[in-house]
Order: sequence, then structure tokens, then C-alpha cells
Amino acid sequence: MDLHTHVLPRMDDGSDSVQTSLKMLQMMATHGVDAVCATSHFYAEKMNIETYLEKRDTAWRALQQAENPLPVSVYLAAEVAYYSGISEEKNLEKLCVQGTKALLLEMPYGDWNSFQVEEVMSLAWDFGFDVVLVHPERLTMGQKNRRWLERLFDLPMQVNAGSLRHWRTRRAALEILENTSKPLLGSDCHNLTSRAPNLWEGRNVVKHKLGTEFLDEMDDNAQKLLQPRFATS
Repeated sequence: MDLHTHVLPRMDDGSDSVQTSLKMLQMMATHGVDAVCATSHFYAEKMNIETYLEKRDTAWRALQQAENPLPVSVYLAAEVAYYSGISEEKNLEKLCVQGTKALLLEMPYGDWNSFQVEEVMSLAWDFGFDVVLVHPERLTMGQKNRRWLERLFDLPMQVNAGSLRHWRTRRAALEILENTSKPLLGSDCHNLTSRAPNLWEGRNVVKHKLGTEFLDEMDDNAQKLLQPRFATS
């Protein structure tokens, strides 16, 4: 399961065409990926949820019409950029992985503050979302955010496979996987060149550094995360 991909065509800075999307999915299938979450970016300051969903449905139909069946199963979802007041959003469940309460959340790239951290915790504890922090290793290079991250280790966290491939980011990525309550992995793939699908490369690093049992635990975490909780419309 690749939990983090930008494979829907012309949705964001990911796939630029249906043909690119199909080649990305075929590459994943060749390397043993069975299913992916299509997590196109959602930025509240750029569009509302209903407009985003309409655009996503159009991209999804275009992909389905091009090839049936697709080489891997696709779960519609979103990579939701944190915004102040997100916990008050009435339609937030529509951005979860379809049929679940799994919300893939991207924290700000700047310094975090106590209000942001508390609101994210509230999404999980008060509103019942399965909040998954995506690629936190890219957001916690400073000491301040690293301290805030420790407050959030009870949440599932998804590390990018690419962060495990490079020595500059590997240590931080492995530390997050070892400390989060539910370690998860995704490719965060955007195209076929600079950010191509690479989940299998990250899996190999996890297997080598943390062991086969840890890799199996990650797979189990992903399966449990995608168990249906409620139907989205």
C-alpha cells in the first residue's frame, strides 16, 4: 500500500496527464504495489471542499475511462494542508481516505506553535479522526518543531520513502518511524522523473535497518487505517 501519491491527472503539481498517471500506476504494480491512496493537495485558501471534490471526481473519471481495470486499486483521499480552524470544518470527513476516518495532514513548513499542535490533537481526541501526519521528517529540521513533534508521537506518521534513501534525511526518518505509535510509509510520488514512485526502495531500507517484523507492522498499520469507518459522499 502506497499511502501518499499524487497520481490523479492535472489535480496539483503531481501527474500532468492521464498517460503519466497510468505509467506511474504501472510502475508501482511492477514493483509489487497493490493499492495506492490518491492524495492530491488540498489548500483551504485556494478552493473550498466542494470545488476540490468536483475537480477530483473529474480527474478520477478521466483515469478510469482510460484503462479498466487499473493496474492497482486506488483509494481517493487528500493531502490536507493544516489551516487555522480546521477542527471547525463541517465537511472535513469528505477529505478522508474514502470510507474511513483517516485524514492525511500536512503540517506547516514554518515554525509550529502551541495552538496548531493542540488543534491537531483535538482532531484526533475530540473529533475522532485518524490523523496521519505526512512526511514530518521534512517539516522538523529545526529544534522547535522537533520538540512539538514529540507531543504528537501518539498519532500515526507517514515517512516518505525518498527520505530513507538519502543519508541526510535517513536518520530523522528512521527515528520518527521508531517513535510514532503507528509508523507508515508512502512514496509522495509526483511524476516519472524527479519524484517518481519509489515505495519499494524505502521498504528495502526499513527491512535492512529495522527488520522484517517492523516492516510487517507497518503493513498491518496501513491495512487497519483503511478499514471502513463511515461512508463519504
